[in-house]
Amino acid sequence: FSIIKYFYQIGEFSKAYKLINNVDFTNHENSSYYEYLKMNYLLSTFQLEDVCIFKDQVKQELNSKSNYLDKIEIFCLIIQNKNLEADLLNSIMLETQNKNDDYYQELYLYLTNNYDDSNILKSLSDNTQADSDLLFLYSAMSRIAEIPLNEKFLNLDPSNMAIPIILNKSSPIDLRINAANQSFLDKKISIESLAALYQSVDFTSNQLNNYEDTILEFSGNNDILMSFYFQLVNIQIFPSERLDALIKFWDFAKNNNLEDIAY
Repeated sequence: FSIIKYFYQIGEFSKAYKLINNVDFTNHENSSYYEYLKMNYLLSTFQLEDVCIFKDQVKQELNSKSNYLDKIEIFCLIIQNKNLEADLLNSIMLETQNKNDDYYQELYLYLTNNYDDSNILKSLSDNTQADSDLLFLYSAMSRIAEIPLNEKFLNLDPSNMAIPIILNKSSPIDLRINAANQSFLDKKISIESLAALYQSVDFTSNQLNNYEDTILEFSGNNDILMSFYFQLVNIQIFPSERLDALIKFWDFAKNNNLEDIAY
């Protein structure tokens, strides 16, 4: 238990998951904790079919954690296009739950009604009441709905929420790069994956050709500027200009404690 909990707390979620998967914890006193971690790992890696299979094997006592199982069940019904059943179960949950979860309900409404409502999106983006026990469920629902995650998710659990944020293409690119930088430094993603994300930022030819103005434009946004300097190096044709761009990239990274990434 101590080893699995330690791996989870330092962000080595996949190691915790492998340990849980390789040992029979059926009658263990901490079995609910292992089930919770396993479910969250499946949600974080977007293995939704396995989520919906595994939920039927989980003990009901896990539901005491903010109606966790009920919300998983409702999410699975939505995925399976069983909106009437989802609506019924959600109504029952609302009548019996001990704690309101407005964040989940707004996600639920958005998913079931396909609202094109900027107010709901803004509310989800600004919401500070997200339940920390449900971060991975929220992230999976947001990815399905193509709703961006915000930095509050990363701040609540930076070790384990980084990968879901990187995978959520609706999230702001600077937040995804921030999460990717942390993940690379924690040895969770390769430098090739990080470079691909840097390269995906859509700078205009005008921004790349007038780099001094662009640096001023993004002043203070180190995540975007790392990507910009990286792309600036790659578009240089002549060796002297490429070397000059490399030196600028290195100096910027070193001044912002990102030299390991630049190297």
